[in-house]
Amino acid sequence: MKSLKENHAEVITQAEYIFIISIALGFVINFFLPLRGIPKIIHIPLGIIFLIAGIRILVLCVDRFQKAKTPVSPYKPVKSFIMKGPYKRSRHPMYFGRALLQMGIGFIFGNIWIVILLIPTLIVVWYGVMIPEEKYLEQRFGDKYSVYRKSVRCWF
Repeated sequence: MKSLKENHAEVITQAEYIFIISIALGFVINFFLPLRGIPKIIHIPLGIIFLIAGIRILVLCVDRFQKAKTPVSPYKPVKSFIMKGPYKRSRHPMYFGRALLQMGIGFIFGNIWIVILLIPTLIVVWYGVMIPEEKYLEQRFGDKYSVYRKSVRCWF
């Protein structure tokens, strides 16, 4: 059995890899089976908005991790869990930010497959990353995390 100090969330992989694979798969599928339908005058500005929002959220989250002096990687033990900044309103704002990035990339390239693939991507992230992280944080911080979990939404 791992000591609590060496322990970390038992995630399937880092979430960003799941999102990257999903985006790449969207490009591959679109190459063989392109879907069109959204005019450029709509999909490019919409994509830019999603992209900027996703980047903004991710920057705020990383900043919070740095200020708390706790690692972002799920493979390292956390020193504290964060309840400020985006974490005041969402338990998983980094995944929300990554979802916005994926939507932004899909819209900017006019690639509907990337947007469609966000649904299975979020399911994989939910079961493979988010649930194990929450179990780990509950084990690591006990009632303090349980109270936080009950009072803050999972997403925005």
